[in-house]
Parts: sequence; structure tokens; C-alpha cells
Amino acid sequence: MHIESFIEQLLSPTSRQESADLKHWHAEFKNYTLDVSDSIQRAILGGRHSLCVGFAFASGYQSAIEQLFGLRSGELASFCVSEAKGNHPKAIESALTKSDEQLTLSGHKTFVSGGCDAQRLFIACKDARSTHEKPYLKVISLSSENSGIKINPMPELPFVPQVTHGQVKMESVALNDSDILPGDGYINYIKPFRTCEDIHVSAAVCGYLLAEAVEGKWPSILVEQYLSLILAFTAIAEMDLARSTTHLSLAGLRTQMEQIIDQSDQYFQNSSPFRYQDWQRDRALLNIAQKAHQKRTDKAWSTLITG
Repeated sequence: MHIESFIEQLLSPTSRQESADLKHWHAEFKNYTLDVSDSIQRAILGGRHSLCVGFAFASGYQSAIEQLFGLRSGELASFCVSEAKGNHPKAIESALTKSDEQLTLSGHKTFVSGGCDAQRLFIACKDARSTHEKPYLKVISLSSENSGIKINPMPELPFVPQVTHGQVKMESVALNDSDILPGDGYINYIKPFRTCEDIHVSAAVCGYLLAEAVEGKWPSILVEQYLSLILAFTAIAEMDLARSTTHLSLAGLRTQMEQIIDQSDQYFQNSSPFRYQDWQRDRALLNIAQKAHQKRTDKAWSTLITG
């Protein structure tokens, strides 16, 4: 969609979505983004249509997965990385093995966003067939209904309660070669997803706050600032996720976003006190990976300085 038409759509009156659960949200999300091919625009539209941060997050998360994995099946998907020892390559113990010509996957993922509702799972694992000295990771694409996969629900988080979380256990899940995504699992998928998700989720939250600003008749300067943020996120989404300049640009944009959110606080409270209470609870989402963001920013500066 041309950016001018997209901005006009964001400013037009919109029926915002009050979904019963994540699956209902996803059905509606697929419907109103059907003709939108750009993942960042889908994320922003999802936020614009949402009545809560939880579904705005889901819009960004799903759009990031669709972008990185080229997913166009319309399935609700989750990326499964974290394990008991963390999400660093050395911490991944879920393993892809081969015995008697049969590929199998076994392991345990301890924290999967949307896991209880996901139809498609992208699962990071170590390749036990590899002769690499360092852990060599692959990503497996599987239906959540595959034999050998069990998903256990986790307690509701203290924020964005609309998004379920689960633990995924894989016990000798039979695989085909076509289930294994090409390339290095860490370099091609895990590492870039952190930035891809950050961009798409932040953009979706901006779409949500723009909706509040438009409907709540906040000062026009705030509407203009949210539009500027949205345009900036659209531009960053086109950049190389591995480049230091991308991480530095994103860091600056996140700072601007925080400042504009602070400026919006009183207007939000006045225009929609009930949703404002939920916003106060859910805005913690924006800081959940703050240490990781700062680490990537510091590394980006170091890379630029040392050449």
C-alpha cells in the first residue's frame, strides 16, 4: 500500500477490535490485513485496530514472524527459542538427531509467546549431526498438532493477559527434510528476530496509541508525532537487521517513542480512564528486553568506532 494511502487509512475512523481471545483476534487480523503485503504495515494496522496492548503486541509479533520466515499460510505462529538455561546458542539443548535414516526432534521450550494458541511452531534446536566445534543450530517448522508435541499452558503474565504463553515439549518428533529451514538457525533466524520483533511490536504499539490519540481528540501535535514515529519505523523495517546503523537508528527511535508516550500520559488518562489503567499495566511490555536492547546498541557503537 502506498504510504500516503496508508497514513490516510490510519487517520480514518476505524472499528477497533474487541476480541474474546487470541484465536478470535487472529481471524480478524487476517481479514483486515488480507490485501496488505508489507509486514510493518500489517503490524501498525493491527495496533490501530486493537483496543488493548496485548493484541497490538500480537500484531507486531505475528508480523515479525511472517516477515522473517516468509510465512503466508495464515497460521497463528510462535517462535520457540528459550530453554531452562536461556536462549544463547550454548543454552539450547533441544536436538535434531538422525537414527536409522529417521530425523527426530526432542527437547523442551520453557517460554513460548502465544504457545497455547499457535498452529505453527518454529523451533530452534542444535543439530546433533553437525561436526562443528561450536553449537550449530537449525530451526524446524512444524504444526503444533504433530505427534510427539505437547504444549502446557503457563500462568498469566502480570501484563498483556490476552497473550497466552506455554511450554513446548518435543518427544522424538518425526521430521522430514522439508521441515528443516535452510541456513544457520542462529545467524539467519534467532539473532535477526530479536530486532525484527522489536521494530514490529514497537510500531504496532504506536498504531495503538495513534488510535487513542485520534479517538480521544488529543492535541494535534501528538497525532503528528505518532505519525512521524510510524513513518520512521516503516523506514527502519527496510534496513539490514544485521547492520550497526540499524541498531543505532532503532535506539534513537525508541528514545523518541518513550518521550512522546510521557507527553501523552495525561491526555490518555483523561480521554479513556479505563483503557488507561490497562495501559499502565501493559506498558511494561516495552521495557521487558531493555538490557538486550542496550547491549545491542553498545555493540553497534563499538563496531562503528573500531571499524
